[in-house]
Amino acid sequence: MLEAFQEWVRQNSERLKDLGVSITTYGPSQRPDRNSFAVDLDAGRYQANVQLWDTGECDIVLGDFELAANEPDKEAAEVSTYVFKSPEEFLSTLELLLNRMVSKPDSGGCNRGPVAQASLPVRPPPHASG
Repeated sequence: MLEAFQEWVRQNSERLKDLGVSITTYGPSQRPDRNSFAVDLDAGRYQANVQLWDTGECDIVLGDFELAANEPDKEAAEVSTYVFKSPEEFLSTLELLLNRMVSKPDSGGCNRGPVAQASLPVRPPPHASG
């Protein structure tokens, strides 16, 4: 899965630049317990960190920095945790995140999402499934 993430970054670097999104990569890390690859995406108003481990676990933090600066009483960041079963599932969520970051925002905070159809999927924590 990490390889698919790294390949997505390579294949989409020009597209990201054209969309006005800068990207910083971290890793891949190589630890005894698990390996990971991470990126920071900066689209101006929205910034995100995506950390994926070779186990399929993934943390996504999406921040709305315009909202944070102008309306500090509103929630300006979302933190989502996933356990992906396939690279396709992860890459689909990554594309939704990117669409959300570059789409024209509506009125509302990060928790409502800039575009309803680009909302990140909601996934229960791994221990809740049974």
